[in-house]
Amino acid sequence: MPVIRDIPLSLKTREVLRRQGLGGGAKVRPEIKILIQEILASVKNNRLLEPAVTYEYYTINSMNGSQISLDRTV
Repeated sequence: MPVIRDIPLSLKTREVLRRQGLGGGAKVRPEIKILIQEILASVKNNRLLEPAVTYEYYTINSMNGSQISLDRTV
């Protein structure tokens, strides 16, 4: 099963704030923004998040209208 590991990951402070429901972060204290930046730097430097994708190939057995039947044996 092939695995792709060299997927770039670039998290930004704004994205973290948005995920937490704070939109662009205009009302967030500067200390919190600095803390987020430090944590993101730690995540990157320590390689704590390393995205990977795995996939399989399937043979098409038949197609009927809007349905496709796949064969799991490769």
